Amino acid sequence: MKLSICIMTKNSERYIKQCLESIKPIINVIDSEIVVVDTGSTDNTVEIVKSYTDKIYSHYWNDDFSEIKNLLIRYASGEWLLFIDSDEIIENPEELISFFELGKSSMYNSATIKIKNYLFKDNEEIFVLSTVLRLFRKDKDFYFKGSIHEQPKFKQPVYSLNLYLKHYGYIKNDKKLMEYKFRRNVKLLEKELLNRESDKVYIYYQLSVSYTMYGRYEKALYYAQKAYEESIKNKIDLGNRMYVYLSLIKLYYINQKYLEAKNIAEKALKKNDKYIDIYYVLANINKALCNYNEAINNYLTYLDLLKLYKENKIDVINDPSVNHETVTYEKMAIVDLCSLYYKINDYDKVIEFYKKLDDINLASNIFYEFIFSFMQKNKINDLKSYYDLNILSIDSTELATRFEVALEKYLEHKGEEFKTDFIYQFSNGVSSYSLLNKVRVKILNNEFVLDNSIIESLKHIDINRLPNFYGDIIYYILKSKVNLLQIFHAIKEDNLLLYLEYCKDKYDDFNKLVLEYLKDIDSYEDLTEIRILKTMEKFLLLFGDLTNIDYRFILERYLVDGIRYITRVYSQEVINNELIDDVKDNEHAFLIYIYHAINNKGVNIKISIAYLKKALNIYPLMKIVVEYLLEDFQKILDGEKKASNDELEKLKKTFKDNINLLLEAGKISEVIILINEYLKIIPNDIEMLTLKSDLQIRF
Repeated sequence: MKLSICIMTKNSERYIKQCLESIKPIINVIDSEIVVVDTGSTDNTVEIVKSYTDKIYSHYWNDDFSEIKNLLIRYASGEWLLFIDSDEIIENPEELISFFELGKSSMYNSATIKIKNYLFKDNEEIFVLSTVLRLFRKDKDFYFKGSIHEQPKFKQPVYSLNLYLKHYGYIKNDKKLMEYKFRRNVKLLEKELLNRESDKVYIYYQLSVSYTMYGRYEKALYYAQKAYEESIKNKIDLGNRMYVYLSLIKLYYINQKYLEAKNIAEKALKKNDKYIDIYYVLANINKALCNYNEAINNYLTYLDLLKLYKENKIDVINDPSVNHETVTYEKMAIVDLCSLYYKINDYDKVIEFYKKLDDINLASNIFYEFIFSFMQKNKINDLKSYYDLNILSIDSTELATRFEVALEKYLEHKGEEFKTDFIYQFSNGVSSYSLLNKVRVKILNNEFVLDNSIIESLKHIDINRLPNFYGDIIYYILKSKVNLLQIFHAIKEDNLLLYLEYCKDKYDDFNKLVLEYLKDIDSYEDLTEIRILKTMEKFLLLFGDLTNIDYRFILERYLVDGIRYITRVYSQEVINNELIDDVKDNEHAFLIYIYHAINNKGVNIKISIAYLKKALNIYPLMKIVVEYLLEDFQKILDGEKKASNDELEKLKKTFKDNINLLLEAGKISEVIILINEYLKIIPNDIEMLTLKSDLQIRF
């Protein structure tokens, strides 16, 4: 038999069927077998495997990968052994088939293959590329050693096979999987570290990899430094262990130790200047240090080397000790180059590299830099044409909005004449942004009369998905005396506040318009209307700069509308039991406490004040409401105290009159009894204490 394909499994049902299906083309052509050792699956793994091979064996898991792989060697019958993991899928089996059919196998004893290690679910564009030894001629001397990240004792010569496996074993956003593999790997690596014969540099490196994958970057850096220090101590040539450099450079960078990272990167380049990851990380280091020209040169070298990587024309891509983490970062490098060229005012280069991007989503990160650079040699109508042809044509509201945000940022730094020309040109069209600029044209011309075509168009835009500068529409509506509630009935509270704040900063008369609008509306029962009006009242309380009369009017309206809103949105169970964790946000919790404060005002004013403190603690933003109610409640409390003091004075006078009458009658024992009763109520009355003492001495 020519080939045995060896697989170790344990609870592998998620990918094992795809794995085995990808082997079928090889089995159909090459005289081969599938050999599986299962280490205790409790899911359907074994049943799935049995439908593909009868060579499946069960063995106890002793925390030792080499032990299982050596068992696979024993069970295998083939001249050659291919080891793949149960979560790997062969992408191009024809490469392996050719290796045997064209007779290349007769010239070699081992072969490397390439693995795409995917990092994210549903995103196969981003992966780490590894070249690993996985194909071996079987002989009596071949075996694996090491309990984890097991190393094969292979023989030369080695062929670089262009066979690709897709690996799903380290998906970062699969938290459960990452937790399991982190704990398993660290446990095995720490155990391996105790073995005197272990390769400590490699073990320290793998520990740094495990902690990096788990997001423990400080600990990862600690082990990367240990790997480097161990190498220096033992005078190991790191030119043969570039993974030590690469790990340390990356982790210094992640931990924001930029100078240390740069120092190690420069040492690594003296050993070997062909690894793309060094240049990519070094570009980011220099960017962080504001060395923009150096960062640009690093990225350009990275891109040049990447071409050789993709064409398999560079030896280091076949280094089995290194994971090439940046092979899929070409587009991100181009985005960064655009940003860097913008920083050094080389706008032609910004445009040159921007045009190389075929991913508009990534390009959206540099829309502003592109617009600024584009406008150095172009006019507004050229920019409008680009927007129509390259942005709106994609039919993505999100991308269009990002571009519009960049346009608005660019406008902030332009003069009024430019802005006016821009508004007129961008008012042509049927997009939401064109509609916004139609409204702006009306504002520029002080045309605040009802325009039915604009009003009808406004009803069909999704205002909640649009950025704050669409607040110009709110201003136009209020200025035109149009009912906002009828146009934007579904507007969300947070979005409305953003639009209102935008208008406040832009238009001097805006707060006055909001106040007038609220005063004009005196009848509303719809829950949505209450919500919108409550938000506008809240806005004025926070930013309104109102007269005392208007302030009191708005505050009382806010209290009424706020309580009306929560009593209709939430059940009495939520309100009465103060189930604050079950309400939407802190403002709603605040209003529930205010509701209880007001309801207790006529029952127990101290309880009311306690609720006001709760309200203030949970939502300090509305301190003004609490202060207003506290002032009101304090007047009631002061009144109660005054009434209580008056009653006490009457009681004291009655006691003293009775004591004097008894003294005149010579009834001393009754006087002392009455004094004692008095002192129970008013214990520190000096006059009564003195009288009692005098009577006790005399009688």
